[in-house]
Amino acid sequence: MASGKTTLAESFSKLKKIRAYDLDNIIEKYTGSKVHEIFSAKGEDSFRQLEKYQLENFKFNDKSVISVGGGTACCFENMKIMNKMGKTIYLKTNLDILHQRLIEDNNRPLVSHNKNSLKKFIKSELKSREKYYKLANYTLICDNVTLTQLTKKLESLYEKLQN
Repeated sequence: MASGKTTLAESFSKLKKIRAYDLDNIIEKYTGSKVHEIFSAKGEDSFRQLEKYQLENFKFNDKSVISVGGGTACCFENMKIMNKMGKTIYLKTNLDILHQRLIEDNNRPLVSHNKNSLKKFIKSELKSREKYYKLANYTLICDNVTLTQLTKKLESLYEKLQN
């Protein structure tokens, strides 16, 4: 949830000249609907089913980076699925930074319904999601770093994994 997954995936994919996938974009192409439209029309449970289906069935390139929404890891056995697909990374970002990024964002269904108590909502979501995020193979701390610095951190990790 606003940790920079998609932005980092795109930056890293350009640097390493590998394919970047965004699970939300895959779902939007598959359904012909925007994520917020799916949430509105069919609810969160239906969207989470689509996430699981695409994780299990979409044909990702072997050398690629995949960004998923913040809730993806918390449903079904998605973390196990992702850990079998490759290396997973939790982008750990502090509450204040997440709040700052989300306060003006009206494109996230779960956030748009919680604007009046956004910081409290983010804190609650982080608390409930943390146990799933910790199942990732690696954690990158994203506080007080630029996108360039974070991309370099990821590149360093990637190079270690290649050896």
